[in-house]
Amino acid sequence: MRTLFTLTGNLLAETTATFDMPREGATARARADGFSRFQVGGKGVNVSKAARLMGAGTCAAIFPAGFTGQRCAKHLENENFCELICVKIIGETREGLVCVNSENGAETTFLGADVPVPEAAFREALAQVHQRAAPGDALAICGSFPGWKPFFAEEISHLCKEKKLRLCIDTYGAPLKDLSKEKSALLKINRRELFSALADEISDDGRPETFESAFEHARKNCRAKIFAASDGAGPALFNAGGETFSVTPPAIREVSATGSGDIMFACLICELFGKNTPPKTAARRACALAAKAAGYREIFPPSQEEILRITNE
Repeated sequence: MRTLFTLTGNLLAETTATFDMPREGATARARADGFSRFQVGGKGVNVSKAARLMGAGTCAAIFPAGFTGQRCAKHLENENFCELICVKIIGETREGLVCVNSENGAETTFLGADVPVPEAAFREALAQVHQRAAPGDALAICGSFPGWKPFFAEEISHLCKEKKLRLCIDTYGAPLKDLSKEKSALLKINRRELFSALADEISDDGRPETFESAFEHARKNCRAKIFAASDGAGPALFNAGGETFSVTPPAIREVSATGSGDIMFACLICELFGKNTPPKTAARRACALAAKAAGYREIFPPSQEEILRITNE
């Protein structure tokens, strides 16, 4: 894998700040002495950032809208974290506010409205990936995709077949249902997405046995060579080459699990297709790195040296 291309349909301009949480209807001002940051997100952007820290070449396709979208694109350009494919759309890129409670560190997140991606913009992004991609590269479809149409899955699959790209999927809802019917190299979801999209005939009662049953049901009905489902701090399930196995993440003191799934997905891609790591080893490393990240407030806290140490164990 020379380059990992990520496709983000739901760009995010996100501010995190610390507040003395008010009662409903009151006003609170962010604490100057608290944790604060601005970052550009959306799952594909997060996956590109994480993969870049792991040594992969990355290119993120995004759909910036309005002034906020321009701010996001400029911020990413200044970070110089990877190549960008920017296809502008009409509207205003959603904003997010993560409120950290000064008393207990709990996070409450408010997200702006989605901006649907028009068909023409979607096709333009795929066309630019087509121009840049080479056989053996990976295309990762990440997160929600407002404005999704069922035939988008077919066009993504056609691109991957034509250019001989590895299709990697970490999405939910309608895109997940449609893309799971296409051949892919990797499909990774979490427990909630498993039950809501791929095993919706089974009710989640919280038991490990039910999770395993839903996993087996879903994997038989999707066309991924490697299928993975995470469960927070609980054991993650994987199937590769017809063999199902589980990996229990290392125990940590969780601070914020936000973004851990994106780091897990990026690590799986880099290990499996960048380093040709055996699936069981790749799964163990991905779970370890995701758990490590959940022990920090920032989405990408581990240094590159620590990432390399974990992914070489």
